[in-house]
Amino acid sequence: MQTTINEQFARRRARIGRWSTILGFAVLLGGMYVSLTMQRPERPEQLLIPWLALVLGIILLNIGKYHTIRWGTNPRVDQALVRALKGLDHRYHLYSFVPDLPAEHILVTPQGIVVLEPRPFIGEIIHEGRSWRRPMNLSGLLQRFADGGLGNPTTEALQEAAALRTTLKERLGEQVGSSIPIFPMVVLTNPRVKLRLNNPEVPVVMLADIRAGVRQLRDSPKMPTDIQRQLARALRWELPDHALSTTRSSSP
Repeated sequence: MQTTINEQFARRRARIGRWSTILGFAVLLGGMYVSLTMQRPERPEQLLIPWLALVLGIILLNIGKYHTIRWGTNPRVDQALVRALKGLDHRYHLYSFVPDLPAEHILVTPQGIVVLEPRPFIGEIIHEGRSWRRPMNLSGLLQRFADGGLGNPTTEALQEAAALRTTLKERLGEQVGSSIPIFPMVVLTNPRVKLRLNNPEVPVVMLADIRAGVRQLRDSPKMPTDIQRQLARALRWELPDHALSTTRSSSP
């Protein structure tokens, strides 16, 4: 499988996550120190300092958490995808964090493009149709408090697929851009998730099963060779070596 990964982008976002988390804790500790040591303030507005520190600290911690989950995990999301897809031959090409593409992770296959929407959900999840939610029990409430909202991976995957369709039409023309099949797919990357699935609008697979999910597309018609070549040129992206990681591997 071939890969094109914007390493510079991913590393920069991971640094933002680390420093936002560190600064968030520093601000919270600073606000706590001021609150505990403050005597009678000379001006009333000085009483706002601990509260402002609390708000700013929480904002920084949330920014840090968001960036760390998406770009600071080990292995990073794109690296986990590469490992899970190992064994696909050179006709498959994974693009991650490529500028000017409306989806962070897309996999080009002989049958079309798979828009991958990874999510690191943990705990019990209920997915019906297009809705995602946690069960209304103690475990679900604790998970909401710890991890925040689930968002809607299905909607985001469909939106990214539609935006990618628009991009292909702009780069390849209306006729060719409309002819390339696009398959949105949600990928759950944490093996500790417990998913209750009922009639999903978009395919949902565990990370360990992603290769099998992609191979199911073999029953779909293959794109003509000339379309595949045009698509490869349209998605081609090059940057200096320090910013770009492009590898090629094949399996028997």
